[in-house]
Amino acid sequence: MPDTAGLDATATGGVEGACHTFPSFNALLLRELEALFAGAVVLPAIAARYLIAAARAAACTTPPGLAVADGAVVPLAGPLACLAEPFAPPPGTLDACLMALAPVLAQVPASRGVDALAGAETLHPWACAVWDLLPSTARILASGGDERLDGQAGNGLNRYGVGSLPRPEVLAFASSTASDPSPRGFAAARAARLALVRALARDWPDKAAMAATVAATVMETKAFLAGFFGVDSPDHVILAASGTDCAMAATAVCALRGSPVTIVLPGAEETGSGVPQAARGRHFASRTAHGVAVEKDGVVEGFSPRTVCVPVAVREADGARRTARDVLADCTVHIEQAIRMGRRVLLYVLDVSKTGLVMPDIAGVEALCQRFPGQVDVLVDGCQARFLPEQAGAFLRRGWAVMVTGSKFYAGPTFCGALLLPRRWRARLAGEGEGQHAGLPPGLADYAWRTEWPAAPATACLPKGSMPGCSCAGREPAPKWRLLPQPRSGSGSTGSTCFCLVWPRR
Repeated sequence: MPDTAGLDATATGGVEGACHTFPSFNALLLRELEALFAGAVVLPAIAARYLIAAARAAACTTPPGLAVADGAVVPLAGPLACLAEPFAPPPGTLDACLMALAPVLAQVPASRGVDALAGAETLHPWACAVWDLLPSTARILASGGDERLDGQAGNGLNRYGVGSLPRPEVLAFASSTASDPSPRGFAAARAARLALVRALARDWPDKAAMAATVAATVMETKAFLAGFFGVDSPDHVILAASGTDCAMAATAVCALRGSPVTIVLPGAEETGSGVPQAARGRHFASRTAHGVAVEKDGVVEGFSPRTVCVPVAVREADGARRTARDVLADCTVHIEQAIRMGRRVLLYVLDVSKTGLVMPDIAGVEALCQRFPGQVDVLVDGCQARFLPEQAGAFLRRGWAVMVTGSKFYAGPTFCGALLLPRRWRARLAGEGEGQHAGLPPGLADYAWRTEWPAAPATACLPKGSMPGCSCAGREPAPKWRLLPQPRSGSGSTGSTCFCLVWPRR
């Protein structure tokens, strides 16, 4: 449920004297505190950290512009205004916040009698270390991506008409990016965030332990994806801000062989709109996942400007579907030409496109791989999530990479993605296998963190750390499975699985 679910917007309390312009703040604060304490009695230093963490979550309870409790968000005033800022406030300002907030602890049974002010001495360095991880679940799920995530003024929904809060009343039938997180998935993400905040409050000042805690949450997400999709190990999973970011990562791994790359992309108009740019190693938005302003369509540093993306039509001019044989024939022509020129080929397989197509034919792609052994990499675009998870494992065993997203059919937050690596691709990151091995493009550091990639020599150029959405990723621990009938194939039939999942956005 949303962070604001079940709250009384008219609740009053001591904190509202310091923040009279935001009447729901006290109710939000109490809910966060009760969830963090979870009935346990803690030391004053940890109580102080819980108090600041809960207040920051309440101050950043939703993406900018999203309505709260039937009314527009009103900015915090007085000493608490700093809680919504992107950086931790100076020590004196933080102490003023703690003094304004401390009386509310009397309303939390587990904290009665605990003097949070006695724990103020170590509060500021702790806050500086974890500030990015303290906003609410909704705010975190809307962070760490490009401008497609940005909420619009007035309603906080992005340009696709969705946000980072569940909306059970909305019937979400969109085939593409327009999906809100499911209530059950969102609740799991919130539980994961609260557990992380507790651990970070407990581990201070052991920074190594804190870093290990954050890394463990990222690895837990990878482990779940590996088990669900039949990947060899969590170390064969790359987390990304979106499916489009996965496309850029795939080209980077393909280019490790050292040869210039030709991408053969069937149905470019039926995949993500930024994929043709990302696949060529170009900026597909005006802001990277790390918030760096860039020139759209400019070459990302380290990617070869000689990278080519060749689109292959999957429909005729009148919209009629082209035959699988014709699509495969066009792909074959482009692959032959690229190989004659000494180029490496990255062939996309759509499974499935926005209009339900699987192109090119799987058997035909297998024949191409046999005809050109070691010269063609295959990437299955499964971002529409209309295949059984077991099919991803089958693709990986063929040596094909698979990119998936947790949004759309899986009902996670918008744009979160993962690239699943077959053994041969993973070996390249380790500098193993045939051919020349270059490093990852330096510009990828504006899109990815080292913890999101496998631990390997090639990923050493990526910055340490992780984005909050990765660290607070959660999944429904006991998903409700629902089998949906699929078109019959021969004498049998298959099903597709729908479940609630929240994983990285970052």
